[in-house]
Amino acid sequence: MVHHPEFVVLDEPMAGLDPDGRYYLSELIAETAQQGTSIFFSSHLLHDTQRLCQNLVILQNGLVKFEGPTQDMLKQVGHTSVIKYTENGELRTIELKDGEAVQKKIDELRGAKKNIVSITPHVTSLEEAFVSFALKKRDVL
Repeated sequence: MVHHPEFVVLDEPMAGLDPDGRYYLSELIAETAQQGTSIFFSSHLLHDTQRLCQNLVILQNGLVKFEGPTQDMLKQVGHTSVIKYTENGELRTIELKDGEAVQKKIDELRGAKKNIVSITPHVTSLEEAFVSFALKKRDVL
């Protein structure tokens, strides 16, 4: 990085590092990218990939399963919300896939005078998205 290259290739840069090393290397990668250097890295550590990459390519068996912004990949899988409420003294749970459905269900529960205990959003991780698309044989595009 001393010579400020325009393009850097890293192969599994986080593999085998302790937490301190992962933190410092993540910071170095992020700073280098902010300075205008394009960074390409391959990794099986999808948590790091999600945190560091603006764009990604997912390959399976030599085929491109996804190519584009990381956030687009996560949006395609979507997120869910879990609503917990009580009905006749019994705790019930419902999982909904989109924000509009969540709002409608909240309105319905409140209208029926149900006690809403919690609403917990679940944002999909890149690892969950990968499992959904690559391992479950679902096409992304």
